[in-house]
Amino acid sequence: MQQARNRYNGYIGRLNTLVESFPSSCIARKFGFEKQDYLALELATRREMPNVEFQVSRPKTR
Repeated sequence: MQQARNRYNGYIGRLNTLVESFPSSCIARKFGFEKQDYLALELATRREMPNVEFQVSRPKTR
């Protein structure tokens, strides 16, 4: 998954460079190309942790 995200972000970086640099920016503007956002995944440490409750079951005595 990380490798695919890195490859995608590499393509987006190249696209954004072409959209911003002359003379390709003239062509990009003419055909409606715009800068794109990078794919970023939320870090697990930044997400809110779910509330989990455990119930302890006691063995039955005879």
